[in-house]
Amino acid sequence: MRTFFHSFCIFFLILSCKQDTSKNTMSNTIQAPITKQISKELSKHNDIRVDEFYWLKDRENQEVIDYLNDENNYSTPKQPTLRIFKTHCSKK
Repeated sequence: MRTFFHSFCIFFLILSCKQDTSKNTMSNTIQAPITKQISKELSKHNDIRVDEFYWLKDRENQEVIDYLNDENNYSTPKQPTLRIFKTHCSKK
């Protein structure tokens, strides 16, 4: 009986780990957005560093807004658990 229970648990674990790719058809068609890199030198305390993504700091820039919307459209279908969590939190 104990062996049957262990076998059943292992079988259930394997089944639960199997990914269902039929649900992810939409996320497979959306391509990940590519971030352009614009070098900006930042200097502080005689230390110079280059930040290629500094341009994303400008929240009023339409390119930044478009990029973030594209990124959200790409990542949202890949996070169904987060969507459930947000729905649950918004009801409270």
